[in-house]
Amino acid sequence: MRSPLAFASSFKCPVRAYLGDREQAFVAPTERLAQQARNAGLDVRAETVPGDHFSHVAEAMRRSIEFFHSRE
Repeated sequence: MRSPLAFASSFKCPVRAYLGDREQAFVAPTERLAQQARNAGLDVRAETVPGDHFSHVAEAMRRSIEFFHSRE
C-alpha cells in the first residue's frame, strides 16, 4: 500500500524523481515507477545525480528548482 509503484498512474503534474547514483537499491524501483507513469501517458522521469542518499540532495534541489522554472 505504501509503495509509490501502486500509484504510478496517479501523478497530476510532471515529476522528476532524483536519486543519487550511489543509491543502487533505489535505481530499479524508481525507474520502474517512471516507466509505468510514462506508459500511462504522464511526464515522469527518474534522474540520477552524483552522490548517496544524503550527499545528492544539493544537486537534486538545484535541478528541481531549474525544472520548476522551466515549467513557467
